[in-house]
Amino acid sequence: MKMKLLTAIFSYNRYYLLKNTIESFFEFGPESDLLVVDDGSDDPRIKSYLEFCAKEKGTKIITNPIHKIDFHGSLYKNMNKAIDFGL
Repeated sequence: MKMKLLTAIFSYNRYYLLKNTIESFFEFGPESDLLVVDDGSDDPRIKSYLEFCAKEKGTKIITNPIHKIDFHGSLYKNMNKAIDFGL
């Protein structure tokens, strides 16, 4: 059985860092699927860029509709979503 690799990137409102991370992944990263879990960014550049990545690069996107800060942000919840997505 051949295994596939899923790379997950977690993001919230850091357009240039997110764009650089995604572009670096496609240039230098492993051959794998890419999942971006966006925690409800309100920056229109991010929404537009993620739409482009989904359409042109086949990136899978999960967007949480509302960003809620708790003790650890939403990181642990988003990591669990990524794991569920990969199963």
